[in-house]
This record gives sequence, structure tokens and C-alpha cells, in this order.
Amino acid sequence: MDRQECCRKLKTDTATSHIPVVMLTAKSLDDQRIEGYEHGADAYITKPFNSKLLMVRIDNLLKERTRLRSIFNMNASQEKAFAESDRTFIGKLRLIIMDNIGNSDFKVEMIGQQVGLSRAQLYRKVKINMSKR
Repeated sequence: MDRQECCRKLKTDTATSHIPVVMLTAKSLDDQRIEGYEHGADAYITKPFNSKLLMVRIDNLLKERTRLRSIFNMNASQEKAFAESDRTFIGKLRLIIMDNIGNSDFKVEMIGQQVGLSRAQLYRKVKINMSKR
């Protein structure tokens, strides 16, 4: 698969959509950059590249993810800050929990089954998307 297909798969899969994607490529035309961003790239850096630029961009992406994690109990306007796939995941997670709030036999594994993730993947996905408050 090419870089766009890889990026698209990462960004549309619930298990990996939270991972920042930095495209590092020799393709530098505006149309190629636009295509990279349209497929979900968080950053697009062309070769030859300055290593400091790459490190600053990665640092900014990680800081942004940290900021997003701090907004678990968000209102509707704050929720727009999340990527569409993350909003879908959070919404689905909320519905599953609310539908089963009275079920004392409901377990984490059952949530994982309903969202299509293993227990470990669910834990990582929730941890990356939710605040540690």
C-alpha cells in the first residue's frame, strides 16, 4: 500500500485513529501535500528536511494530543476539537456505558466487543482520548 492508503487506514481505524501521522516524503507539490492532508496526515514534511523542524512538529502534535486528553467532560463546542473518528468512538463508548449502566454483569471485555477492540486496545484508546482527572 502507498503512503496515502496507509495514512487513511490508520486514521479510519478506531484502534489507531488517535496516532499522529507525519508524512516524510520527497513529494513537495501543493497537490501532493493536499492529498496527504486529505488522507489524514497530521503533518507533511518534505525531503530534504531539517531535523529540528521534524522534532518541533512532533512536539507540537504531542502537546496537542495532551491538550485534547484534558477535555473529557466537554461541552458541545469543545467536542469539535476532536477528530471525527475520535468523536464517533467517544459517542459510541458513552452510549454503550449508558445502555448498560444498570447491568452489574457488564464487563470491560463486553465494551471492547461492542466497539470492536481488544481489552488492551480499548484501554489504550480510552487513555489517549480521555482526561486523567
